Order: sequence, then structure tokens, then C-alpha cells
Amino acid sequence: MLFDISEQKVWDRAKTDTEGLNRYFNENRSRYATWTKPRFKGVVVFATTDSVADAAKAYLEQNPVAPREVAEALKPIFGRNVKVERVIAAKGDNAIIDALAFGAPAKPLEGRWVSCFTYQGQIIDQPQEADDVKSRVTADYQNYLEQQWIEELRRDHKIKVNSKILNQLRNAQK
Repeated sequence: MLFDISEQKVWDRAKTDTEGLNRYFNENRSRYATWTKPRFKGVVVFATTDSVADAAKAYLEQNPVAPREVAEALKPIFGRNVKVERVIAAKGDNAIIDALAFGAPAKPLEGRWVSCFTYQGQIIDQPQEADDVKSRVTADYQNYLEQQWIEELRRDHKIKVNSKILNQLRNAQK
């Protein structure tokens, strides 16, 4: 029962409460400004051919969409001929990003992907939003929600210790 309540009040809430997560990030932004290297933040579109990549790039230039909506915009037109990934990576973390964003020599793509390009990418020195450091912010937000819940329980419910049972337990351990 405690697990189910914890899941509902803390873990699930931290996953689904994007407004609260963003507010927590903004209130504690200084805790997350610790990157030692700049990162590329943007979208990478992979294509099965150069002509599909050119067509996808042209479509996005003529019909700009938010980075979160690129996959939804391209999939109905290009189907399985494109793959879209939102990326945040420092130089040295990802060979494709190194080539596309940091000027490293390009390495051949593997598998079915022949060509790729970035969309609405930029180099950032610090996280700009909670999604940029999502796992870390989510863990901290879960801890914050748990502390709030514990404070609420202590405020609303008086704790009474049965000394007789406590002493029996202590004596049983000896």
C-alpha cells in the first residue's frame, strides 16, 4: 500500500506534471548550470537517401515546426524513409553530432540511413529548460515531492510511539 501511494504521490506525478517540473527547474536553475562543455541541442533527421533528406529539409524550410513536432510533420509524408531524434550532446559524445555541429570529419552512417541533417540546432553552454537535464531534474523533483508529502503527513497526523513495543523490539535484537 505504501508503494502504491508513493507511486501516485511522487513517482507518477514527477513523470506527468510537466508544469511542476518546469517550475521546479526554473526555481532551482542554478543547480543545473554545471556543464563543463557546451552541447548541441536540436533535431537530427536521418533519411534513407540523399533525395529524401533534401526533400525533408526543403519541406521543413517551407513549413517550419517546433522541434517537438518534426516527427509528426515528416512521418505522414516520408513514412519510414525518415527517422527523427531530438538530441543534446557534447562534443565527443556522439560522432554524428560531432560532424554536424562541431565540425569533426564525417563518418559514414550505419544501417539503412544514408543521409542526415540538423534542424533548429544550436550550441548551448547551460541547460535552457528542464528537458535539457530531464533525468536529473526529475530525480530532484521526486525528492522534493516526497519531502512535501512527508511534511504534510507530519503536519496532519500525530506520531505516537508505543514505548512498550519499542523496548520489546530493542530487547529482542540483543
